[in-house]
Amino acid sequence: MKACRVRSTRLPGLAAVLLAATAIAQAGEPGPIAELPYRPGLDLTSMDLAADPCEDFYQYSCGGWIKQNPLPPGQSTWDVYRKLADDNLHLLWGLLVSAAEQKDDRPAITQQAGDHFAACMDTDLIEELGVSPLSPTLTLIDAVASREEVAALLGRLHDTGANGATTELEAKLSSLKPNSGAF
Repeated sequence: MKACRVRSTRLPGLAAVLLAATAIAQAGEPGPIAELPYRPGLDLTSMDLAADPCEDFYQYSCGGWIKQNPLPPGQSTWDVYRKLADDNLHLLWGLLVSAAEQKDDRPAITQQAGDHFAACMDTDLIEELGVSPLSPTLTLIDAVASREEVAALLGRLHDTGANGATTELEAKLSSLKPNSGAF
């Protein structure tokens, strides 16, 4: 009987959170936050009570919010959903910064998330290492010579979470000669 391998459903989500928060942190945007700057719900200050709802309902219902939240630099659009997403990323950034602090009482999952985040933020070490951590994967891709090997390697890369390496594999595939027997 074959053993069944169970994959953690938390790891892809954790990876997405780490990636998003790391991108925000490295982009030089305003710092992390410990809590959202507002409480979700109906905010009457978001309304423009001076506008006539029969003439311009959008201005009446959203005018206050638009006035309080001007278009940030570098944004082509700005709305309550983008602001919420942005605030959530800054909150996640704050949680990861807190998780990265070396404390003895951190639960294992907090330690794992914090350690991964700290590693992603260690740009000096990242620059020093360059592409060397990718060398084993790039060597595997370079060794691909047949369709069967492509399928096997894609499965292996997918299992290890190295899905980004598939771009290199696609480049390798395009370099294989059609009459080489590979395809």
